[in-house]
Amino acid sequence: MRLLDDLRQTISEIGLQAPSGDFSGVISDLEVAVSPPGAMATDDVAELRDALLAARERPRDIDTIVDLTKRIDAMLALVIAYDRTIAAIERSLEVLRGSLGDGVMG
Repeated sequence: MRLLDDLRQTISEIGLQAPSGDFSGVISDLEVAVSPPGAMATDDVAELRDALLAARERPRDIDTIVDLTKRIDAMLALVIAYDRTIAAIERSLEVLRGSLGDGVMG
């Protein structure tokens, strides 16, 4: 019975422990990732998507190739935005995992 009581106590303590830490850095990283220049405008992404779909359907069409060439800056911006977003997510996960580890073990 004592072991069951100890187990109940431990479980209740785990549930009460909130993750500790300063999440302002996480919030800042994520805000940068979703704000221009970190993120592309919705209209720009939609136009680029349409151009890429057209290129997939007609890869040898000269107008499609010219259109894609004109959109190189948008494609580079998308790659940069992707890289920044992944980096922000990775940093955020690292902070959150560390915070959860501290809250559960500490």
